[in-house]
Order: sequence, then structure tokens, then C-alpha cells
Amino acid sequence: MPRYTQSEPRETYFVEPGKYQVEITKGIEKTSQAGNPMIKLTCRVKLADGTDGPEIAEHLTFTAKAAWKIDQVRQALGQAVVPGQDFIIEAEDFVGMSAWVILGEEPGSTNPSMRFNTIERWIEAKDTAKPAKAGTIRKFVDDTIRKFVDDDSDSIPF
Repeated sequence: MPRYTQSEPRETYFVEPGKYQVEITKGIEKTSQAGNPMIKLTCRVKLADGTDGPEIAEHLTFTAKAAWKIDQVRQALGQAVVPGQDFIIEAEDFVGMSAWVILGEEPGSTNPSMRFNTIERWIEAKDTAKPAKAGTIRKFVDDTIRKFVDDDSDSIPF
């Protein structure tokens, strides 16, 4: 009579496509197949009942054509994106951060009847930090200087 050891319950490997929150659990700096710098993010889907869903890999490739995706991820994480500004990113900077995404699906490469989730789009955070406009900064500086110039009180402590 055959015998086997019972396995632990399998984690959920697929959820129906839709809007989900993900937490980035791992970031690794790699090189793409084309030889470009790349960051592989491991994202854990958070289910509505508070349990963990599948892990999904997201690849950020550092090329001019793929910069839009890096911008989309950063905006979804609440970071300001300033067009034309160079920005240094390290893989571990993303670990522990959460964002909302739209999940899609794709068939398994070796078994097309198996379905796996993919991240179709990162959703921009509502409270994304926006860079201040130059006029706003100038007005703040002008108002601050004016406040001290117009202050006639003799409260200087020396």
C-alpha cells in the first residue's frame, strides 16, 4: 500500500482579475535578458478578508522606453515624479511599501489551463506628493521675507 506525507495547504496562486492592494515584499536588482539594468519586485496581493493572496513578480527595466512604468509604480506608491529629473532607485527602497493595482491574468506557459495573475496597471495614489510649483515657492519666500521686513517690533534678543 503506497504511503505519502501530507503537504501544507497551498497558498492562493490566483485571484479573479480586478482592483487589489499589493505589498512589495522583495526587491532585487538584476540585468534584463537584453542586458539592461532591472529591478524585480515581488508583490504580495492583499485580499479583502485580510489574508494574503498570490505573489506576483513585477519587472522595472531601466530604459527610456520603459520609464513610464517606473513612473507609474512610483506614483502609485505616493512618490512625486518630476519630468526630466534624474532619480536613483535601489531595489530595497520599495520593500514594505503598498499600492493599489489592477490585476489581469495570463495562461501558464507550460500548462495553458492554469491561470496566473499579472499586474496590468498601478493606480496612482490620491495623495501622491506633487512637486510645488515655482510660483508657490517664490510666493512663500516673498511672504516670509516681507513678514520680517515689516516687523517693527524690537524683539531681537541681542
